[in-house]
Amino acid sequence: MIVLVFALPQESRDIVKRLGNRDDLLILHTGVGETAAYQALSRYDSTRWKLLISAGFSGGLDPTLPVGALVLAGDGPIPQILNAHIGELTTTAAPVETPQAKAELYRVTGALAVDMETAAIHAFCRKRNIPWFSLRVISDTATQSLPVPYNIWFDAQTQRSRPLALCWFLMRNPGKIFPFTHFIRDIYKARRVLTAALLKLVEALPKHLNFTLCSVQTPRAPGSQLR
Repeated sequence: MIVLVFALPQESRDIVKRLGNRDDLLILHTGVGETAAYQALSRYDSTRWKLLISAGFSGGLDPTLPVGALVLAGDGPIPQILNAHIGELTTTAAPVETPQAKAELYRVTGALAVDMETAAIHAFCRKRNIPWFSLRVISDTATQSLPVPYNIWFDAQTQRSRPLALCWFLMRNPGKIFPFTHFIRDIYKARRVLTAALLKLVEALPKHLNFTLCSVQTPRAPGSQLR
């Protein structure tokens, strides 16, 4: 069985509509962050899992990567069937929200992109000898600031979005409305790219799980490097 792992349904919405009823595919949502991801995966019987694909949005660290660029990383099998940038991902406990912070993280890690779950998924799969890789799409570039602070629109403890707090923030900061609508437009673009790539992968992988391999590392951010 192939397992697709997303943090939130917002990332998987389109792929669930297309592939949600296949017997050979399991689509999981773990919540945001390393702890949520590891605990969610641990609730399942993974003995039949042949391959795990961690998928979702990521923040760009390499300044050459535009919104919609695919980043492919893992320490197991990496399929050479996508137009993706193969390199490192890094995992942080909170979103990297400013160009300055992204530039510093890129300088320290050399990672192409950053997310909040990959290192935990890596650890889970390594412990159980499950082949895995991460396919992430850039939703905000290295030169972009997030228009709304993470803790405004999302409650990490309850794993729920905060629409009223978001609306209140935008009402009090009208200058953020246009950047926010631009960000949402980029999210839709990123999800379309990711969905198309995953459809291509899911159709190809069951036929030949012994595809061309390339091994790369997937570290965490400084202070919790996973090498």
